[in-house]
Amino acid sequence: MMNKNDENYQRLKFEDKLSLILIFLNLLNIKANQIIKEALVTKNVKDVKKAISIYRFISVNSVIINLYFVKRNYRFYLDKKKVNKEAFIEATRLLGSIFILSGSLLLSYSAFLDQNTTSDIEL
Repeated sequence: MMNKNDENYQRLKFEDKLSLILIFLNLLNIKANQIIKEALVTKNVKDVKKAISIYRFISVNSVIINLYFVKRNYRFYLDKKKVNKEAFIEATRLLGSIFILSGSLLLSYSAFLDQNTTSDIEL
């Protein structure tokens, strides 16, 4: 059985990988923005559809990643409450991650709703 330090170490290693995925998603966002800019100049509708597909991929993955952080912060909150300690900081983190998840869900909704966007969808 892993002790608390080992668990934290493994969690941090996993979260480092999530950070790399977020960097990759942001690079994809830059690529999609470039496609939109070129499509505005060339008026090529196929390119816009390609960019929309990229935005959708980004938004779905960011929702999944943000779900992880909501779950993690909820677990931190429950752990703190379990030992009868003040959990204001953990509650604040949980609320913040819920807000970020809500924003990601709304961006995903707009990415799937809008068929002809000429604007980007930021993470």
